Amino acid sequence: MKLTVLGKYGPFSKAGGGTSSYLFQGGGKNILLDAGEGSFSRLCKFIEPNSLDAIILTHSHYDHICDVGIYGYYFESLLRKDKSAYKPVIYLFNDKTPYISAIANMPFFTVRDIYDGMKTNIGDLLVEFIAVKHPVPCYAVKISDGNKKFVYTGDTNVFDGLENLVGAADTFLADGCFLHRDWAEDKPHLSVKMISELTKKCGNRAIISHLNPLYDELEIEAEIKNCHGNASVADEGKTYEL
Repeated sequence: MKLTVLGKYGPFSKAGGGTSSYLFQGGGKNILLDAGEGSFSRLCKFIEPNSLDAIILTHSHYDHICDVGIYGYYFESLLRKDKSAYKPVIYLFNDKTPYISAIANMPFFTVRDIYDGMKTNIGDLLVEFIAVKHPVPCYAVKISDGNKKFVYTGDTNVFDGLENLVGAADTFLADGCFLHRDWAEDKPHLSVKMISELTKKCGNRAIISHLNPLYDELEIEAEIKNCHGNASVADEGKTYEL
């Protein structure tokens, strides 16, 4: 299994960057995890978009879904040429917000609703959805190929099942939007320090993403180093072996 970072920022990007979007590949399948700003053009550097087996949207905030309409235009163009062209499966929680409702009604995707505890197979991969703590309904994604396990936290703050969730993974991709000095229980994201400390408790590895573009990345790296955990800052365009 491997993961390519297409965009690592949130809620907006630095110049030349992109917001949350990741290409997961394993078991011969290509899965897009969120579709933030710039993800379509960046995905094209690695695979043809029509080779996507699934698109998973963790929640309805724009920094995770703003490129979905672009994917829709692409698949619409294929269907115009060939009415039997492939329509990728898109997994989303239909929270009835205008944009999510529009996505759910696009005729260019095969839509699947997700819910807490849902399990599904994409080829030989087992994919699970777990509700996390965020101002809108949001789901972590756990993927297993029967040997290794990967978890993407989506956007979340601390909740009762967080340690069990990430502890089940060999590698987890985590929301590290805050330096710890700015974190609080009523905020919508984890801190870099908390993620680093989770790797020590769980004995695994974290890739920290959903980075606040207003921070100096050297500060983020310093907070990781001070925690002595097994974590690293996500690198856009890099492919990680999981």
